[in-house]
Amino acid sequence: MIRVKNYLLVSCIFAGIISGVLLLINLENGDFSSLLPVIFNGNEEDDDDDDDTNQETNQGPSPPRGKNRQEIYGIINTFPQSSKGSWVSETEHYTFDQKLKGTWQIDGQTYIANEETIYQNTKGVFKVGSCVKFDIYLGFNTLLRVRTQEPEECSGEAAFELNSALVEKAPDGLYGSWVIGGKEFFTNKETKFEADDIRQFDCVNIDYMPKSGLIVEIDSKWDLRCYDFD
Repeated sequence: MIRVKNYLLVSCIFAGIISGVLLLINLENGDFSSLLPVIFNGNEEDDDDDDDTNQETNQGPSPPRGKNRQEIYGIINTFPQSSKGSWVSETEHYTFDQKLKGTWQIDGQTYIANEETIYQNTKGVFKVGSCVKFDIYLGFNTLLRVRTQEPEECSGEAAFELNSALVEKAPDGLYGSWVIGGKEFFTNKETKFEADDIRQFDCVNIDYMPKSGLIVEIDSKWDLRCYDFD
């Protein structure tokens, strides 16, 4: 009887040692599922519910913070207005006024102002027909900042800005075809180079003419926001 008890005790100890070794191996490999299967693996029905929720709330990719930021000029066609008409009052030069949140149409293009959009009216109040300079991320229509400008700024073709953008393609010399931030541009003798040696995969700021795609000025800028780190 004593031998049987000793055998069972030794077996339990041996089994415990084996389990401990396997557990350590799993932990070293980053596998925690054996520890908390319910928490880590979850319930299949709950996972399905989460997927459905994500599909309902996900309205598309969010703009990248700081990367490929554009500054554009345009004329206000329509925008959210109060019963008083134009916004913001001339004494409010910097505001997050929620009454301006909603759909804007500038130069025939639709943009969206949200609760984080900044409005500045140092050069006149917002109204239909006002010239504005606004910031968006390339490929997105969310307004980051909207500023009133003098009318003459919108009377001709003003240079747009593209900041913290990655050079995806560069010509062999100074002049030629470029792909920056996923968009095609070109340089010629009219282009001002603020940096001597700009190459593929560099991060840059550029001023360019929107209709022709001519880069008026280009400068290199070290900015981690240009690069995607997974």
